[in-house]
Amino acid sequence: MYRIRTALLLTALTLALSGCSRQSEEPTSPAAAVPAPAPVREVVSNLLLICVDTVRADTFYSLGERRDDRLQAWQDDALVFHQAQSPAPWTVPALGSAFSGLWPIQHRAGQLPGATHVSVMLSRPGLMRKDTDTIAMAARNAGMATNVVSSSGWTFEAINGVGINHGFSEFHKFAPSLETLGDVYWEPMVDKWEDMISAQEQDERALNFVHFIEAHNWHLVTAAELDERIATFSAEQRADYRATAPERACADEASLMCRRYLVYAHAVGVLRDAVANMLDTLKSSGQLDNTAVVLFSDHGEEFNDHIGDGREDSKYRQEVFFGHGQSLYQEQLRVPLVVWHPSEEGRAIDTPVSLVDIAPSAAHWLGLELIAPDMAGELLHEQPGHGTAERVLYASNIGAGEIQVAARRGDVKSIWYIPSDRTAFYDLVQDPAELHSTPSNALVLEFDGYFLEHSQLQPKDESEAAKFTESQLKRLQSIGYLQGVDNAEAEEE
Repeated sequence: MYRIRTALLLTALTLALSGCSRQSEEPTSPAAAVPAPAPVREVVSNLLLICVDTVRADTFYSLGERRDDRLQAWQDDALVFHQAQSPAPWTVPALGSAFSGLWPIQHRAGQLPGATHVSVMLSRPGLMRKDTDTIAMAARNAGMATNVVSSSGWTFEAINGVGINHGFSEFHKFAPSLETLGDVYWEPMVDKWEDMISAQEQDERALNFVHFIEAHNWHLVTAAELDERIATFSAEQRADYRATAPERACADEASLMCRRYLVYAHAVGVLRDAVANMLDTLKSSGQLDNTAVVLFSDHGEEFNDHIGDGREDSKYRQEVFFGHGQSLYQEQLRVPLVVWHPSEEGRAIDTPVSLVDIAPSAAHWLGLELIAPDMAGELLHEQPGHGTAERVLYASNIGAGEIQVAARRGDVKSIWYIPSDRTAFYDLVQDPAELHSTPSNALVLEFDGYFLEHSQLQPKDESEAAKFTESQLKRLQSIGYLQGVDNAEAEEE
């Protein structure tokens, strides 16, 4: 098979993804230009960003359809993106892209050290580049209030070590621990958000970010706690959750994996109801008429979807076929993305989009300027409902395992495992589960070019490791992160 992949390409990508790039001053393929602003019928006063952490798109959408819940009715009035994709399989690089409109290789938040393998369980993630502009920074500079209500250790503090919170001014922290993973945080969080919008002055503008963590945490508790929660499900609930399960998750319904999934699906359903409550509140208060709402997840979750695919069971991950961060398959990248805008009629959009599109779209809706010469994001409301776009979407910055990068053009996707130089190609229509690689000379040639273009987006300066306070480090370690980071390396409080 003809291949253009050379030692030069391998070196370029390895250096780029390990944070040691020394690329030339002039890339051979310049980044795409920022799309020209398109007219919006109405600039809104407020923006509400809602992140439901760790929610895969198939569970989110199919559960809503089966239950025909209140959020399903709300989706009729929304832009519903059925092929939205995260640019990374874990929180920090994904949110860095959602807030900046840049690919992870550009903003560097969450970039991990390592030439062949990486692990956020063992190493410090990279700090977002200090010259990176975010939607929160643009909003604050325009005089808007910028608030966070979060139960995620990556986002609930102003100084969180990785820099993705730049621009947010007020934080309301709800902090789970290893002992409280199964607790309910969404209710007091929604109460806090309601207090905030009730206190907002009539002429005040606000960007509010609400980050729910239940779908990340509830299924990580002990087997006894899983069984205790499952025992509260009605027969109808259990049937709905079982029906939405990935094929390999519940081959044995009594298995730990299936029980985890049932609790996970329950958490997703609970969060769907929470978001519906928030939309009801905005409508009853009259604020929905001047507020854009963006509901999304940062990444998905694997439940044995690709068990036996050859991934190493090593120190980089205790369970390589469960969780997130350890692959670039669609169960970790395909996420829900739903937008409510007072000037936009509801419609389903099947064109592939990325979380990098959130920041430039939000800035456009708010009438703010957020422009970078290498901006990757496009305007969400301009995306056609159907048709295969020629745009290339990237994913990278794995959280644990062999360094890899993925590129997607339309319904065709490739994953390149860089150290072992293995490449897989998938037709996401014919093979949505990505079980059968279908390489060809033409695809190899095409996607090698995309991977080279991606490597050339790497900034010239060296990446900088994040620094955490002692309490931040202990909190993240309590839920499994940064196990290899010595407390002596932490910053003073």
